[in-house]
Amino acid sequence: MSEQRVKLGGLSAKDRELAKSLPRAYPGRDRDAEGAARTWELIRRAVLTHDALPGKRRASLVSRIDVVREINEAYGYTDERPPKFAASPRDVSNMLPVLKWLCVHRQKNNGERDFKLMLARARNVPWWKLATKFGRSERQVQRWLDGAVTGIYLDNRDELWERVK
Repeated sequence: MSEQRVKLGGLSAKDRELAKSLPRAYPGRDRDAEGAARTWELIRRAVLTHDALPGKRRASLVSRIDVVREINEAYGYTDERPPKFAASPRDVSNMLPVLKWLCVHRQKNNGERDFKLMLARARNVPWWKLATKFGRSERQVQRWLDGAVTGIYLDNRDELWERVK
């Protein structure tokens, strides 16, 4: 018995040691599982931070999709309510880079649709309203959002992990 091999999890002990010494396929692959979720949280907080900006600065950055929540808001008879979201200093510093990610994604195929969808969903517009607006099922609209967020994550993977530290 020159070499005794013990099978552990489908690999011998020698092969397992060899696998540990090899470089990974790409750096950070272990973080991809949670990357899209963190990307969505950054996007959501960036949109809400943008909405919390006072006055004309808010209107100058990104076109807004307003959703009428109550009948008395329909024609502007009431004053605009201040947003309920209180942005942290980290949210403010992340806002512009994340909005840049959205604008770059907006230039891609189906980017305009994805952009509107992400803005509306970050503002908690119900899925059924979005499905009605786009003329598709709720599940299809959810798939579009998931695909858009994943695409943004894959394009900005390295920068994302610097922002969430």
